[in-house]
Amino acid sequence: MFVIALIAFINQSYCQTVIPVKMTGFSESSTEMPSFIYLYEILEGVEGVKKFVDIISISDQGDFSLPQPKEYTRVYEIEAPPWSWKVIVRPDGVEKDTLSLIKPSVGVRRLRGNIARAVWGNDHPLFKYDSLRLLASVLDELVLYDRMILSGAVGGARSFADTVYIDSIHQIFEKACLQLIESERFIQEPYYSDLVRSRLWQWRKDSGWGSEKLNEVWCEEMEFDTSRSKIEKARSPGWCSSWIEVHGDWYKGVEHLDSVDMNADELDFAMWWWDIMEPQSLASVWWSKNPDSPLAELRSLYGVELWNENDLESKLWTTPSFDLVPFDELYGDWSVILVVKNGSGTSLKEWNAFRAVENSLKSKRKDLQFVTLCIDGNQKEWDGLISKRKSISETLRWVGADCRWLDGLDINSIPQTIIISPSLQVYSTSSLLPSNGLGNVLSKLPR
Repeated sequence: MFVIALIAFINQSYCQTVIPVKMTGFSESSTEMPSFIYLYEILEGVEGVKKFVDIISISDQGDFSLPQPKEYTRVYEIEAPPWSWKVIVRPDGVEKDTLSLIKPSVGVRRLRGNIARAVWGNDHPLFKYDSLRLLASVLDELVLYDRMILSGAVGGARSFADTVYIDSIHQIFEKACLQLIESERFIQEPYYSDLVRSRLWQWRKDSGWGSEKLNEVWCEEMEFDTSRSKIEKARSPGWCSSWIEVHGDWYKGVEHLDSVDMNADELDFAMWWWDIMEPQSLASVWWSKNPDSPLAELRSLYGVELWNENDLESKLWTTPSFDLVPFDELYGDWSVILVVKNGSGTSLKEWNAFRAVENSLKSKRKDLQFVTLCIDGNQKEWDGLISKRKSISETLRWVGADCRWLDGLDINSIPQTIIISPSLQVYSTSSLLPSNGLGNVLSKLPR
């Protein structure tokens, strides 16, 4: 019996070290399912600074595991370009369910950072919060026109706004939020109750509450939030977004530090936010005089890139023949890289212009080499781009949707033009596109 109990304890302890994750909504084809995810931890909720944690492989069925946090709740960002999922993960084995990361059916708007939905079990606080968000969107539609009237967006029509109706809808949403916040589950889960409060503050502001009323109610509610430290609050995205909703423009009109009228308990947040919005303002002076603020260390954190330009020299990318060659094959000449994706009409248009620029300069500048870089996330798309070459002499390379390369070359859009110096330093990550003057830029590069 002792042995059985010991094995059970070991198994339980082991199970608590990781959190199972399932990616859904992707094709069963392994070419569409991402091969890796890039895991970050969001360190604070004011600026959203994040650090890299790990690269985790994904099975063909979309399964992988996240590390189980210890000590305190963590906010993770899980990235598989172009999609990104943000999840709150509680410590000490509290998360019992499998985390589902859902790929949206809609198209993407950006190369990276397209927010997608994460789902735990039906008993999880996130499920109830998502239900509240759905309610907010439904109720918002009901009062949208009346809010527009009151805001003055519909000229000369303020008298037609149904304020009684607006108030009744407001009461419905306020009651729904407070019921969640005051429930036993949410009392014990401050990160999720903070998210609910953030949604409520946003609603109140959209409903026309002015600064005075927002501040008054904020002070009343914060009287009951004394058990958490400033650090704990700063780590909570919901608490920080709530504070910003209420106090976002507090610094406007402040000319002297002596005239600052701010709750002493929140003065650190106020100065942090002011310094973000207006760098080199009086807030910078305040921080120089208060280096021992509890938030000083958190405020000074910087996110860690997967790679930077100094790491590129030794990294490998793929040729059309599927050979892996180092980036330093570019050493010795100026290199201009056109970043493209298969299926992008604009990419194909700029690729044609790219060829024209190369042809116009090849007799004038022997120290230039032209590279077309594919960042499609699967081999099928890569093969499609290869088939669009006009000549096998074109230099074509593939790095996939690899966040390390996206960070290292500061790739944030397609098409994008990057210039690399002969010594492999990134000269420019946002040069003019081929159809918009790239040739003139290249002709003026130092020889």
